[in-house]
Amino acid sequence: MFAQEDYIIKILKLQDCHLRIIKVESEKINQISFTVVHATNTLPTEKCPVCKSNNIARKDCRIRVINHAIVVGFNCLIKYHLLRYYCKDCSKIFNENNNFISPRIQHSNIVIQNILKDCKEICSFRSIAKRYHLSTTTVIKIFTENVKFGRLPLTEVIGVDEFKGTVGFSKYCFIIKDLLNSEIIEILSSRKQEIIEGFLKSIPKNERETVKFIVMDLWKPYRTIFRF
Repeated sequence: MFAQEDYIIKILKLQDCHLRIIKVESEKINQISFTVVHATNTLPTEKCPVCKSNNIARKDCRIRVINHAIVVGFNCLIKYHLLRYYCKDCSKIFNENNNFISPRIQHSNIVIQNILKDCKEICSFRSIAKRYHLSTTTVIKIFTENVKFGRLPLTEVIGVDEFKGTVGFSKYCFIIKDLLNSEIIEILSSRKQEIIEGFLKSIPKNERETVKFIVMDLWKPYRTIFRF
């Protein structure tokens, strides 16, 4: 089993994640075959992250299903057996130390790193999403949460739309695209009218006047903002 476990860890690029493989099985989800790897963490958890006390006890174990599609054509999920602890001094409940996943994120840190690397190449968010079995919106979220850049200038033809937000964002975020060059001009953390109007007012008038066409849905606030 040790040789097989070592092989699985290497092929899934998990050498630096301090995981132990429990078992590997096949599972069909929505008629798609997945290789499902059950794994636990080997990093020790010795202190409470709040009060730094080492007077802690194991509370329970929860299984988190993590997308780990890092090999093209190989659908892989990792069922991560996440331990939770209880601090006897401050009553804080917290997760074990790990460098494999981030809180409330359903993709491994390795998948996120690979997506960000792919974003540097000349390819669309849609093609990246297909490669990792994700939605285009999810790839855009990962990109915007991890990459900070100044906005691009407005062009003659722009498209505006919203997409579902995530941790640290509003329910819906707002995106402005350059439809001539297929580039993202800016992403705002909210589609609220006052947020969008405030952003537009920060752009010089002569730049705003370069826009000739706007592609958008007919949601009333958008018509008001863009004076339709």
